[in-house]
Amino acid sequence: MRILIADDAPETRRSMQLILSLAPDVEVVAAARNGREAVEMAGTHQPDIALVDVNMPEMSGLEAIRRMRARRPELVCIIVSAEKDAITLKQAVEVGVAAYLIKPFTAEQVLS
Repeated sequence: MRILIADDAPETRRSMQLILSLAPDVEVVAAARNGREAVEMAGTHQPDIALVDVNMPEMSGLEAIRRMRARRPELVCIIVSAEKDAITLKQAVEVGVAAYLIKPFTAEQVLS
């Protein structure tokens, strides 16, 4: 599986990359610092899964997911965020998010 990580926090990107390096047949193909980069990198690297934070500079994670899935509806998008309010959850469902992982997360949660 080819994975794109999009999070403005460098430590979160590193943590996810380290966790995912433990999984067989998983390759992190891109790590974006904001929503705009996530959309660009998704087009370039064609990931199977995108792990995306909600609150990022330049473009929100939800808008990035909307744009990525408009180009590639088969892309599986998973929110990784500290946001857990009902409005954000509803918006995530509307843009086609497959799962919602709340920060802080464990290695087991990411790998499952």
